Amino acid sequence: MKKLLFISLLFFLVLFSCKGKKPESNGEYSNLKIRIAQQFGMLFAPVYVVQELNLLDKYLPGVSSEWSNISGGTTMNEALVAGQLDVAFMGIPPLLIAWARGVDFKIAGGICVTPVELMVKENTIRSLSDFNDTDKIAVSGIGSINHIILAMAAKRELGDAKAMDKNLIAMAHPDAYSALLRGTEIKGHFTTMPYIDFELKDGFISIVSADEIYEQGNSIVCVTTKAFHDKQNEAYKGLISALEEAIELINNEDPEVISIISKTEKISEEDAIRYLKWPGLLYDIKVYGTMGLARFMYEQGFIDKAPESTADIMWSGAVAVDE
Repeated sequence: MKKLLFISLLFFLVLFSCKGKKPESNGEYSNLKIRIAQQFGMLFAPVYVVQELNLLDKYLPGVSSEWSNISGGTTMNEALVAGQLDVAFMGIPPLLIAWARGVDFKIAGGICVTPVELMVKENTIRSLSDFNDTDKIAVSGIGSINHIILAMAAKRELGDAKAMDKNLIAMAHPDAYSALLRGTEIKGHFTTMPYIDFELKDGFISIVSADEIYEQGNSIVCVTTKAFHDKQNEAYKGLISALEEAIELINNEDPEVISIISKTEKISEEDAIRYLKWPGLLYDIKVYGTMGLARFMYEQGFIDKAPESTADIMWSGAVAVDE
């Protein structure tokens, strides 16, 4: 009798404990894993909103995802070529450099049009001609949008698009900001939000602004491999839907999304809302400025061939603006 009571009790305990467990996912995409890389800063807010709100699972039930932070489009390109990533987020110039070298990945859509500013601290620097040979300018990567906008400014001001190349050093934005504050050899930081605001508050000034140099705007874009686009096309569509929802939530200043941005960027919610209204910052799935950047990069020798149309560098369905 005691043995029977013990077995009955054990049965009910097991039954009760199982009721509290979340069943394993048996979603349609439970066998799919997407490897995604993003970079640092508010420009990538749609990406980390997708991650934090688990929007991929909403459109791709059961999917698993592997997220990583990589600084610089060049490093992302290397990871894509090596087959270590399916999806990456970067500026248009690194994609153009990779495309000109024959890679098979393309733009799936945009996430953000970004303000880009060259911030300086030294009172003696008020133009590009004021930098000496040992003064360094931090950019997120060689061949990044920061680099190419600087090249456009150098072409306009100094007559040579590559005049400042000797001054460049690739650094993640947080590291460059810290180096600028410490008074190192880093005398300029070509940066984006929220570091533009951080540095303005610290007394730095902007001497080059992207919206004055390249009025078409320049998108941060979502890039996917051909294998992911072709062989996992439903997953590709789900990814775009997740990004579109994240962008809509950001533009509507959804309270949960504002909280995510605040915590991720380590800023107040008031500042998060203020940054969303920052001049030149636009979250949009459409892609801005591709062909103008491509023409400049080709003419100045940054790439050895130029796309004939956006179809060469964008997957079907992606929408280009201001070609």
